[in-house]
Amino acid sequence: WGADEGGEVESVRASMVGACPLLPPDLQLLQTQFASTLRLWAEERAEAEVREGKLLDRVAELEQENVALRDALAKALVDPGAQAVEPHCGEVSERAGED
Repeated sequence: WGADEGGEVESVRASMVGACPLLPPDLQLLQTQFASTLRLWAEERAEAEVREGKLLDRVAELEQENVALRDALAKALVDPGAQAVEPHCGEVSERAGED
């Protein structure tokens, strides 16, 4: 169905549900199933958009962390006597240049 710009899904669903009460029973069943499937699709799509937003937020966090670690590494390479990057996620802290 593509993007739901301006409520396309809802308008299609509304036009399909109850549009033809004189349909034969088998077509009424198909119409009901279609409306139900369309509703489920819209719900799944909304949930996927939320998950995608959370993933994009996490990617942004990781990119910021990556930049900070890269900058700390560059500083350590320029000034080997400086203290290494602060421990992260339980990693053991080491001083730059120590074995």
